[in-house]
Amino acid sequence: MNSKAVAIAATKPSATRCGGQALTELAIVLPLLIILVLGAVDFGRLFYAFQSVESAAAAGAQFGCLSAANAANADMIRSNALAQASDITNLFPTVTSTVTGSNLSVTVSATFTTLINWPGMPHTVPLQRTVNMRILQ
Repeated sequence: MNSKAVAIAATKPSATRCGGQALTELAIVLPLLIILVLGAVDFGRLFYAFQSVESAAAAGAQFGCLSAANAANADMIRSNALAQASDITNLFPTVTSTVTGSNLSVTVSATFTTLINWPGMPHTVPLQRTVNMRILQ
């Protein structure tokens, strides 16, 4: 082997050194990526729960606004709202309805719990939506 080939071989990093560098970079970046993914999952779950609570309030109000008899039937309003929110697991929504003159107000409340107790953020988030509709007959 000539001296030029030995000098070039001495300046190339070895395969084990490159592998160690990649492993170190992965060890630094992986926890940050996991935190970002878990944060995105929690935010997505919160958004979905909020949309479900809003949809449940709208479903209860739509049933109740069809007639004065429906508006007075709080049990059916509640069951229609809960049927719309049946895909929310571990949320346990509560439904209240009130009739004021010719207007019906349906409120759905629930408490959302995050997967992880994030520092500086609440672990439980109260969700509440109210839908007001005019009673048709």
